Amino acid sequence: MAGLEYRFPPLTEEEKERGRKRLLRSHRPHVARYYKNAESLRRDVMSEMGRNGISIRLLSQKSGESERNVRFLVDHGYAPIGTTMRILTALDVKPANLPRECVTCHIGD
Repeated sequence: MAGLEYRFPPLTEEEKERGRKRLLRSHRPHVARYYKNAESLRRDVMSEMGRNGISIRLLSQKSGESERNVRFLVDHGYAPIGTTMRILTALDVKPANLPRECVTCHIGD
């Protein structure tokens, strides 16, 4: 007897649309994110905070950074490299690069 093979019925348009929307909403942690400038980093951090429902206070607790440093990154789009990396790690974001402002930034204590 030849090998029997089950084939799923074709997807309906509604199922295709649902799958497309689900893919657009999905979080792709394996994809490194590229930031053109400080504004793109700021927008990405804000959108991740909104998507995950994380406040500045909670993000500062997760990252181990002070609320002042987290707020600085959220407001300006750059912070010292170590601070930025800890905050992005707390948000489960893998950066491919960081804005050039992060290299020269020093937040005074």
